[in-house]
Amino acid sequence: MKLRTRLALLSALAVAAVIVVAAIGAAKAAEREFLAEIDETLLERADLVPRLGDLAASGQLRVGRGLERFGPNNPFGRGGSDELFQIVRADGQLGLISSEEPLPADEVDLRIAQGYAAATIRSVSSDDGRYRILTVPVNGGAVQVARSLAEFDASTARLARTLTIAGGVGVALAGVAGLLVAKSALKPVDQLTETVEHVATTQELGARIAVERNDEVGRLAMRFNEMLEALQSSRVQQERLVRDAGHELRTPLTALRTNVELLARGHGMTDEQRSELLLAATAELEELTTLTAELVELAADPSAPTERSVEVDLGELAERVAERFRKRSQHTIVVTADDSMVIGRLSELETAVGNLVDNAIKWSPQAEPITITVDSRSIAVDDAGTGIPHGDLGRVFDRFYRSDTARTTPGSGLGLAIVRKIVEGHGGTVFAEASQHGGASVGFRLPAA
Repeated sequence: MKLRTRLALLSALAVAAVIVVAAIGAAKAAEREFLAEIDETLLERADLVPRLGDLAASGQLRVGRGLERFGPNNPFGRGGSDELFQIVRADGQLGLISSEEPLPADEVDLRIAQGYAAATIRSVSSDDGRYRILTVPVNGGAVQVARSLAEFDASTARLARTLTIAGGVGVALAGVAGLLVAKSALKPVDQLTETVEHVATTQELGARIAVERNDEVGRLAMRFNEMLEALQSSRVQQERLVRDAGHELRTPLTALRTNVELLARGHGMTDEQRSELLLAATAELEELTTLTAELVELAADPSAPTERSVEVDLGELAERVAERFRKRSQHTIVVTADDSMVIGRLSELETAVGNLVDNAIKWSPQAEPITITVDSRSIAVDDAGTGIPHGDLGRVFDRFYRSDTARTTPGSGLGLAIVRKIVEGHGGTVFAEASQHGGASVGFRLPAA
């Protein structure tokens, strides 16, 4: 069943429930109103009860007789009045006053006639129909004032039919209105469905949904557009990574293959030549290993970290990385740090700082110091090299990007790209600018813990 059909049915059912409850309430209210009017009339006619009670007590009223004492326009039912009167004696005998057949009288009426119960008013059914009966105790018995409920029953039946017809029409109209409203409200959902089917069929991630509303459906369409944009960007980056990786891998693989082939054909080659080829092959293997590890790092999903976040002291982290590179490169590395604390994945942040320092070592002369500055949750690594051309500052963190001045320098061009990936995975930002020491200042900022 389609969603719009379900919505229309739910709307119709909701309206039907409201109509049923309203109809029952209206019928009950009308019934109470009608009965209240009848009861009021019966109570107004009850002022004749004492006269009947006196006649009953004196024995002047007997079964089927006594009405003639009040003349042709007597007030007890035969002169145009709709009320019926009847006497119930204490011994259970009935004095029929204004009806051919006796009114219903039960134990309740007998107890009232005997003085054991107070007056009561109730609805009673008999072979002649239903009556509303007021029973009042009098001298020597009780008097019943009754009115037929035939007109009342007919009115309530007509009201029930009217409410049923009106309810049916209302439910039908609600169903039609529900279909129209569902069709209008779900139009963006239809567009979303068509776009999803189009993307699934054609793999065209450039498709977008026109958003013209700010409600929940509009926000859903906006989020879907954002998802498509993210998928499209991811595909572009993936294709670029594969293309650039293939290009970068081709060079060391070609050199390694050449060296291996030379070694294979190296009959008559001197030991010195063979050693040089082996050293070159080993260097190419190391470059391939490093490049492969960096590619794996870049290809990993940043939204699914494998390491738990902890509180990290950036000053201690910078000093630990600096000590490792001092032993490895013999460069002078100076660390200036405050007490900046962040929440992050320790090994990833250590990799990011290590890549910054490794990049600075490539460009800084051996005699010049490298400075690591930790200040307000940011780390900047300054070198004393030739600096970064102004036009390249915005691209140094791109994958495989190498400026014209850096093409002869060893490296894959992935180190700073990995830094940006790690930092952005922590909600931070990277920066590259001219250094006060004459070279470049490259680093990142992290949000507060």
